[in-house]
Amino acid sequence: MSDSANPSRANLRRHGFKPGQSGNPAGRPKSCRIKLRETFYQDVLADWEAEGRSAIARFREERPHEYVKVVASVLPKEVNVKVNELEELSDAQLSAQLNAVVREMRSAGLDPFAGDEEPLGTDQAGPLSPLH
Repeated sequence: MSDSANPSRANLRRHGFKPGQSGNPAGRPKSCRIKLRETFYQDVLADWEAEGRSAIARFREERPHEYVKVVASVLPKEVNVKVNELEELSDAQLSAQLNAVVREMRSAGLDPFAGDEEPLGTDQAGPLSPLH
């Protein structure tokens, strides 16, 4: 079909936009719902920044049982706690880690045994060597 047979197509070619060019460079206007949501979030944030701590304190004082429920609800359901990871290491692994720390401290110009009357490793044969 030619442009003369379809006047709207001819009009679009004359007044249309090139590929990649928008007819509204500012973009689509924000809807009322989006504006309301953004304004609401800003107001809640401003109120929280102004009164959040005191609101929490009042809640804790007036309804302690509900306060505990809220705190518990925001905590993770499972907590993997390792009390002492060093207990799982062998003596050789502990010694290697300790030696690595001592080397790092010495390379930084620090004396890892400063203030000790008897530095580790001087009273028995072991992987640690005396400082001097």
